[in-house]
Amino acid sequence: MGVKWTEEQQKVISLRDRNILVSAAAGSGKTAVLVQRILSKIMDTERPVDIDRLLIMTFTRAAAGEMKERISAAIDQMLYDNPDNEHLQRQASLIHNAQITTIDGFCAYIIRNYFHMIDLDPGYRTAEEGELKLLREDGYIAMDRYGTVTLLDKGAQIATHIYERHTVLSKMLEHLGVSPEIAKEDACKLEHDLSDESFAKIKEHFHKVIGEVE
Repeated sequence: MGVKWTEEQQKVISLRDRNILVSAAAGSGKTAVLVQRILSKIMDTERPVDIDRLLIMTFTRAAAGEMKERISAAIDQMLYDNPDNEHLQRQASLIHNAQITTIDGFCAYIIRNYFHMIDLDPGYRTAEEGELKLLREDGYIAMDRYGTVTLLDKGAQIATHIYERHTVLSKMLEHLGVSPEIAKEDACKLEHDLSDESFAKIKEHFHKVIGEVE
């Protein structure tokens, strides 16, 4: 890349098989060093790593976008210099699926792709500031100055109610032969629309059937 690294920066770029904490002032080149460290891992002659096997997280979408652009541009430049390099061709393709994201972005990725394993509703969305304000004013949540949200008793009761519906409905569908993934996905759609009366009857019948089977 034509950059002359300091001894400390080169150590960060080259060090392997241990945790590293880098602390430096704004504008000192931390992002550039991190990008070079990632590139050096990709192009390691002994143990090269595909870019989509790395988890790269930062605090803002803008920073994540900038980092992805820098890594992509560096790969494109290396590929321009070595057009027949199949490993670089692979990285240029994989960069689009690489986990270069924010902390909340990665959590969202986990929920979207593994909701059936962690038993969370994939149909979630991030609450808007106005919605959080209303929930706080109505006594469902508490929120500190850092934005950390805590369910209060009133909110926890509703969450428990919905979770019970989800559990009963998904287990009922699985009992009928529906795959666990589809059962949980469909339960997420049903749990909010059923009346209390209908759910009570479904729950009663389900427990009766399960009891007879057992």
